[in-house]
Amino acid sequence: MKTTCLFVVAWGLLWPPTPTQAQAIVQSSAFSVCYDATAVRPWVTSSGKPLFPALEAKSGVKLTLVPLPWRRCLRDVSNGTMAGAVGASYSDDRARYAAYPKTPSGQLDTSRRLEASSYSLYRIKGAKVDWNGKAFSHLTTPVVVQGGYSVAADLARLNVDVDQSAGSPETVFKMVVAGRAEVGAMVTEDGDKLLALPPYSEKLEKIKAPLVAKPYFLIFGKSFYGDNTALIERVWADLAIVRDKP
Repeated sequence: MKTTCLFVVAWGLLWPPTPTQAQAIVQSSAFSVCYDATAVRPWVTSSGKPLFPALEAKSGVKLTLVPLPWRRCLRDVSNGTMAGAVGASYSDDRARYAAYPKTPSGQLDTSRRLEASSYSLYRIKGAKVDWNGKAFSHLTTPVVVQGGYSVAADLARLNVDVDQSAGSPETVFKMVVAGRAEVGAMVTEDGDKLLALPPYSEKLEKIKAPLVAKPYFLIFGKSFYGDNTALIERVWADLAIVRDKP
């Protein structure tokens, strides 16, 4: 923070900021980011401590976390209503309006991810539908997923029909239990927590092979990133440090 403060003071001596610019400087380290309101997993460091308070203390930023339906969260990032979003995996569609941490060569920098997770598949106990890690067998219905989740594109690349009508993890399970889908795809942490609860623990089971594993990021709208590049790069760097701190 000392380096940042010295820079602001020196800049102000040479080119005094307008009132609007001065307000932007004060507010640049406080901003709102949204996350999926239905997510049931916490964001913690490797030692199990809450992640975002540690990130705020390290970076000197103030993050306001706003729960929203995931599709609205991403829409608000794309139109600039929200500075960023928590827990977004990479997709070409999102990369059109959102900035991800990149390496000097322009590749996705997974070392500065928020977390690493996977998607798993859940079916009725004893059902024939299966997944061997590469292909489905005995699948006769679309796979149900939460609307707006990137796993829909992963399934589409496998030429699998997808039902994105579910608005929450529990709705995915309810649709499988009701027979509206043979299998549901969910973030593993979310699915496993629900699977431990009745009535799902009695009726559903997880297919052993994970569907896909991927990194998740704290992303920012491209316009916000462009106006605060140094700050966001520091936040991403500090995120990697506090995430893995013992």
